Amino acid sequence: MNMATASTNQIMGFISARKWLRLIFNLYISRPTSRVGCFKISAVVNSDYSILNAVCEKNPPLYIIKFLCRKYPQAVFEKDNNGCFPLHSACKFGCRPDVIEYLLRRNSRVAAKSDEKGRIPLLLAYRCYAHNRKKGWISANQDLLKVISILSDFDSISFSNRL
Repeated sequence: MNMATASTNQIMGFISARKWLRLIFNLYISRPTSRVGCFKISAVVNSDYSILNAVCEKNPPLYIIKFLCRKYPQAVFEKDNNGCFPLHSACKFGCRPDVIEYLLRRNSRVAAKSDEKGRIPLLLAYRCYAHNRKKGWISANQDLLKVISILSDFDSISFSNRL
């Protein structure tokens, strides 16, 4: 295996297994693709799907999100095939409040944008945390309040900018 070019399947394997350091190593030594500066994993999931969306589905630590945003700056502006920005994925899959806040700071306009099903990030976050609270996550209530506060602040700023 040539370590300089990890395959799409290998990258997806690192993401699925949450092997964050291996992911960083393989992406660090690879060249970004010319396609909007973002690695695409369409061959694996049969859709146009940015690496940032895929990672956000696995509740990554903040340092992974920061690395990906430095490596692929356009990734926060790309939607997947369901019309979800990385922020939507982060909210839908219960990323920590610091990750959600970081994504919002990189692309604040997305706070009030709906996916193709009409769901805004605030609704996705509420559904996820409410579900996790039922499963017994102790921190779900605190995290939900933080995320609602973060998203509400950005959503109201985004809404007022449209007036």
